[in-house]
Formats: sequence, structure tokens, C-alpha cells
Amino acid sequence: MSGSTVSARSSAEEPASSASQHQQPRKLTALERNNLEWESRKEEIHNVYIGQDKTLKETMQWFKETRGLDWRYFTLALLLIALST
Repeated sequence: MSGSTVSARSSAEEPASSASQHQQPRKLTALERNNLEWESRKEEIHNVYIGQDKTLKETMQWFKETRGLDWRYFTLALLLIALST
């Protein structure tokens, strides 16, 4: 009888541990992805725009040529930097 108790307990524990191993991470929302992208680029944008004293157009061109990033992203990013300084 104790043998059946042990096997019942171990089979009851298996689904809980295997379920947690197969759990997929939650997908990020568009806002969360944008915030992560912004945070990862903010210091570099600031260094080029403010630190190197480039114009908006020069900064956008630099990032397009060196990082392949679209001007629309930088228009918003640089506006946010300008407002924070």
C-alpha cells in the first residue's frame, strides 16, 4: 500500500515540474518593445546629438549609415532628448 502512495506522489509532482519547464515566456507588447529599444539607444543618441554637437539631420544620417535605423525613430527620440535637456 505504501508503494502505491509513493508512486501517486511522484506522478502528481511530475506534471507541476514539467509544466513549468514547458511554459512559454509572455510576448512583449509593442510599447514594451519600443521602450526597450529606446533605452538601449538613448545614451548613444545623446552622445552623437549633444556630445558631438550634430544637427538633427546629421544625427539621423549618422545613425542611418552606421546603424541602419530609420529617421522616424530618431525624430521622436531626439525630440525627447531635446525636451529633457
